[in-house]
Amino acid sequence: MLGQAAGDVLTGHELVRASVLKQRMQELSDSAFDETLQGDKTFRKFLDRYQELVGVVQEGSTLYVCRAETEARPAAVSEDHFLPETEAEALIGRSLDELLVDQLRVR
Repeated sequence: MLGQAAGDVLTGHELVRASVLKQRMQELSDSAFDETLQGDKTFRKFLDRYQELVGVVQEGSTLYVCRAETEARPAAVSEDHFLPETEAEALIGRSLDELLVDQLRVR
């Protein structure tokens, strides 16, 4: 759920208040998410366990999150690492077909 919520709110390399991420997790879980049920006393401690997904930055009393920077992720990606446009479109089309089997739309 953290991965999905982070993907929803962290669109670039900007910092986002951790409360926005937690709010998204609440929305995804129909208000069932509670970090204490995961064994963590604070949301910060919960996030610290998932450094492969999110980075945590404290500025004063405000906690921010950002996309995790991993060593496996290259600093710059060259053009030859991208799918050709036709292949990307075909992949997206197949994915949508699979998602829309019993639904008219997908969020």
